[in-house]
Amino acid sequence: MTSPLRRRRYETSAVWPRQTPLRLRLIAAIAVPFALLLALPLVAEDPPAKNPYLAPAELSGLRLVDFLERMHTRPASIRRRPGYTAAVDNAVERLLAEQPGDKLRARARAIQLEAWHFSASGGDTQADARLLELATALQTDPAPDVARLAKRLVLEGRALALTAEQVAGAEALLAEIRQALTAAAAAGEPLDERFLRLASAISHVVNLIPDDALAGKLLQEFGETFAASKEKIVARTGRNMKFAAGQPRPGSAPAADLKDQVLEIAGKTVDGLDFDWASYRGHVVLVDFWATWCGPCVAELPKVQALYEQYHAQGFDVVGISLDRDREDLEAFLAERRLAWVTLFEDGVERHPLAEKYGVRAIPTAILVDRDGKVISQQARGDELARLLGEIFGSGGPPPTAP
Repeated sequence: MTSPLRRRRYETSAVWPRQTPLRLRLIAAIAVPFALLLALPLVAEDPPAKNPYLAPAELSGLRLVDFLERMHTRPASIRRRPGYTAAVDNAVERLLAEQPGDKLRARARAIQLEAWHFSASGGDTQADARLLELATALQTDPAPDVARLAKRLVLEGRALALTAEQVAGAEALLAEIRQALTAAAAAGEPLDERFLRLASAISHVVNLIPDDALAGKLLQEFGETFAASKEKIVARTGRNMKFAAGQPRPGSAPAADLKDQVLEIAGKTVDGLDFDWASYRGHVVLVDFWATWCGPCVAELPKVQALYEQYHAQGFDVVGISLDRDREDLEAFLAERRLAWVTLFEDGVERHPLAEKYGVRAIPTAILVDRDGKVISQQARGDELARLLGEIFGSGGPPPTAP
């Protein structure tokens, strides 16, 4: 019978032959288990989620173009989802690596630009930055259709970013936009929903021009261009621009001084229901006087939506008060944008009674009220709204109290 000592020697020598130096055997005996330990994950983590919209790896050539065409016609709800634009980028880059013909390459680039434009139009600031980067690079593309689209998108971005300090360049910028619209029409490009963001950008630029007569003239002219569209929503936008040409412009006259006053809101929602203002007590509320025909109002909505999503759980809410004249216009707009908050509207009136009550002479007028319904600010737009909400909710903020 083998002794325990001899058995241990045998087991050791079966792994490490006798001729292996003892020093190496000792090092290996320590190092191998340690290496195996390092190879194990310290924390069990789920693998990164795969983008469900990526084109299958086996696709190439015309099949990749077909994939891009299908992506291009996906419903809006899909095109807004995370991963969609990244999947389009991935498919385009794979196709370009194959050095396709000019027509396939141009079509892929156009779909790529329009995918990022759609995301940017929904208020995605990261998509906006990517769109500007891509459009800037493609302004000199050898394909005329791609270059024309890219130039127009760059002009749109410049118009949206224009500030009051840059108003000296407003007329020249609008002249370039006019040329871009003319070029699109000459190429047979339909004036469809892809141009709606440009219409808002034009309205934004016009409202920076200090000369009321010139601003009204420009808005009237651009309004006539968009009103001629065969697309109902675009034509309606053009008619609203023409209507806005005769209205007071944002900032032309301040509302009555309401600071520290308790705001009382009553009326009907666009759905015809009685509005319950008491249910908002205990919440910080933005009361937004706006209209679908007001370019700056529409341009502001994605920013408000982002702040709503950021602070709603902490007690921030929004009440929209529409100064539209046409219920159909408003309902179509709300169906498209799917705003998360209540909108008030009155049929058959020249101006909403609340606008008359609180001396609202120009829109957008954004009034922020505290948890007791008292006015904090009458200039609660853009960066100022973000700053105010940051002060209120910055450290988490107290939860909303029960009404």
